Order: sequence, then C-alpha cells, then structure tokens
Amino acid sequence: MACIKKARYVGILGYDTLDLSVYLSMVLKNLQYDIIVADISCRARFFFQQDSCDYSFKDIYFYKGDISALDREADFIFVLSDEGTSSFFQSCDSVYVVSDNSFAMSEYIKSIIRGTDRLDGVIFRDITDNGITGRYVVNHIIKDDYLVKLLKKGFVYEIGDDAIDREYKISLSYEGISDFKRLSSGYLQVLTKLVLRLTDAKMQDIEKALSRAKEGKIIEYSILE
Repeated sequence: MACIKKARYVGILGYDTLDLSVYLSMVLKNLQYDIIVADISCRARFFFQQDSCDYSFKDIYFYKGDISALDREADFIFVLSDEGTSSFFQSCDSVYVVSDNSFAMSEYIKSIIRGTDRLDGVIFRDITDNGITGRYVVNHIIKDDYLVKLLKKGFVYEIGDDAIDREYKISLSYEGISDFKRLSSGYLQVLTKLVLRLTDAKMQDIEKALSRAKEGKIIEYSILE
C-alpha cells in the first residue's frame, strides 16, 4: 500500500473519544499506517493513567500535551480535544465530533459548528431507544444547514447504546488496550465507514485489518501481501 507522504491531522472533538480513537488506530496500524494519538484536552492528564507525556503501546504512539511540541512523524495523527477553537480547525485536515443524543451535547455541537464549515462528520454514540436519534437531533434540535447537508451525504453516523461497548470503554481507561472482540455490529460498521473515508484501502483489506484489530493484534508484516 502506498504510504501517505505527509501526516494527516484528524481532529476528534468531544468528551468521549478515547476508545473510538484507539480502535481506529489499531485498524489503520494493521493497514500499515503509522499512527499517533495526541490528547490535548483538559482530561489529558488522566490519559491511560500515565505520568509521562508520551509512550508507545501496540506500535501506536500516544502523546499528551502541546501538539506543537510533538516531534515524531506519522501517517495519521489523531488530535483529541474538547474545544473546537479556530486554531484547532486550522491545524487539522479533517474534524469529526463525537456526541450522544442529550440536549447538553446538542448545545455543544451548536457551539462548535457556529461560524465554520470545516466539520467532516458527527458520530452519535450510545443512542437509546427513546426515539431521539442522531437524525432527529440534527433535523429538529440543532437545525443547522451545514449539519443537515452532512446528514444527507451520509456523514452523520450512529452507534446504538450497548452494554458490551460500555464495558470495553471503561476497561480501556483502566487497563489499556487489549481487544474488542465483542464490540457491537453498529460500532464496527461506523469504524469501517470512517476507515474508508480516511484511506484509499479496499473493503476486503479493511475487513482483514479490522478482524486483526478486534483480536487485539497488531501485525508486523503487511496483511495485504
């Protein structure tokens, strides 16, 4: 697979983003991309209970602190933040927001998209069966024209509430990366769609990479050969 010549900065905004970033990183790593996960949010000091500013695990480099001080190269750099400032949008090649269907997070999305057309997608997670879906939030609560356009393009994603998904997310914060073998089908579908947007990989290759990542495996040789 052709390597990306310049690092692509992918902003991930929200308060519940670490597990998504790790799963994506593991899939991309199995597609032979070098990955950095950089947490610049206010919660960065709690990042994986690590005292140091940086460390590597499963061949993925994790960093917390000032992104301008990052001195490593990678194909993809996931930048986790909870503040959608203008400088953040300017520094990222693409930006996704992770939200739930609560009113508070709807207001949070409003504050982010106000005055900008740089948002590439919204991921609504932990959607319950109360009828308030991501589509409903976009059309009837936020009611922003740009966000409605993203919805029509298929760039508003939904992950249903799932007990196993929540268990994985909690375990990740305490125990680090292991595997996500029983992640819900809805979550896996969203991961696949995001990888398709971020890369030029073929679906069959993404499926192989996802299968490896679910087992908690990062391979040293190319699965595409």
